[in-house]
Amino acid sequence: MTAYVVIREADGLVVNRISYEGDDFDPGPGLFVVQSDVAGIGWTYADGVFSEPPPQPEGPEAPAEPIRITRLRLKNELLTLAELLAYNKAKRDVAALTAADYGNPAKALLVQAEILLDYMEDATAIELDNPKTIMGVSQLMVALGILTSARAAQVLANEEP
Repeated sequence: MTAYVVIREADGLVVNRISYEGDDFDPGPGLFVVQSDVAGIGWTYADGVFSEPPPQPEGPEAPAEPIRITRLRLKNELLTLAELLAYNKAKRDVAALTAADYGNPAKALLVQAEILLDYMEDATAIELDNPKTIMGVSQLMVALGILTSARAAQVLANEEP
């Protein structure tokens, strides 16, 4: 997989990191992607150059509040009907896994999906800025065909379709 960053056109701010193969990626309106193994969320991009965010001041700071949504918001407001159906199909495919499937490389994606789906079903809230959530939505849900890369970025930004 190739590493890319999703950049907001308005100010050049890197808003997400993704891994993607192919040439048909559309990050959505107001966004574009640039290949980068180094730049991260919070960096800026201008004139073909990435810049790190300025260092944070030393001293006690209030921890940032996570971006939390309910499972109900995810399923009823952020996912389209087609995406929700694909999500439910993935749940059924995971439920059909057998003990032998855990050693089968062809089933590795479903085994990983089991972890994500368990996490989402057990969570009292889904933290959209949690690295596990970001990986699960932007990589695993895309690989399973539940979301496109552009829709994954929208979901992680807590934006309705």
